[in-house]
Amino acid sequence: FIHQQGNIQTLVIKQRQARDLLIIRRILIIVNLLLILGMPALVLVIMFIVTDEENPLIVRISYFPVSISQMGLSIALLFCIPQLKNIVLNLRKTNTVTPVNRAVQGTIQMRTITGTQ
Repeated sequence: FIHQQGNIQTLVIKQRQARDLLIIRRILIIVNLLLILGMPALVLVIMFIVTDEENPLIVRISYFPVSISQMGLSIALLFCIPQLKNIVLNLRKTNTVTPVNRAVQGTIQMRTITGTQ
């Protein structure tokens, strides 16, 4: 029993370490994505500080990567969090409704009147 208990403890520790490594990888991917998309704005701000001339397109060029990074971050979070990923994937499944052929007890069935006018 004690011999097997040690193996189970080792397995639990390995699983925890694998999970922690996966989370660290996901965090690093998200941070690197945000840093890469923020580079054009950083370059334009440094150019403005050095030359004291503001580029007319600085605002548009600076905010475009920000909007792209927000979109990318939302999508990345959907795929990084398993619960959200399952919710999104379950939304794509279609549910089929099958009618019941028998009358439900306690309800009144109504006749449909059909005719030509």
